[in-house]
Amino acid sequence: MLAIVIPFYNLTFFETTLQSLANQTDKRFKVYIGDDASPEDCSSLLRKFEGKFDFAYYRFENNLGGTSLTKQWERCIALSGPEEWLMILGDDDVLEKNVVEEFYKEYNIFKGKANVVRFASKIIDENAKTVSDVYVNPKWESATDSFLGNLNI
Repeated sequence: MLAIVIPFYNLTFFETTLQSLANQTDKRFKVYIGDDASPEDCSSLLRKFEGKFDFAYYRFENNLGGTSLTKQWERCIALSGPEEWLMILGDDDVLEKNVVEEFYKEYNIFKGKANVVRFASKIIDENAKTVSDVYVNPKWESATDSFLGNLNI
């Protein structure tokens, strides 16, 4: 199964993020939300999504993301359970409705070959208007090819 980890701090786009999870056509995932001692209370928003997808919420007492975002991610990842695969999703990120479905559809292509799967991405503004081209990654790419591609030779 797939774990989706959300390091939470800002409410601004969080409802849209949660709605994109509720809209997934394949519900074979569990969401782990790690609240980085946010001054914004998200409890009423989370109640709105109870029963729409499986999630667990944990509030940390101290803010860590302000000094080390990667350490905040690490402690949020540590909240996850026995899932084999992990996705880190920002509290302002949105998934197309079939991302989980496509993950499982393509699973046999990368299973046993890779530890990282990259999804296509695009940048949208606060009104959900696309402001960048869609960047599509290969379905599977060796570590060597990825490294050489990033060298821009």
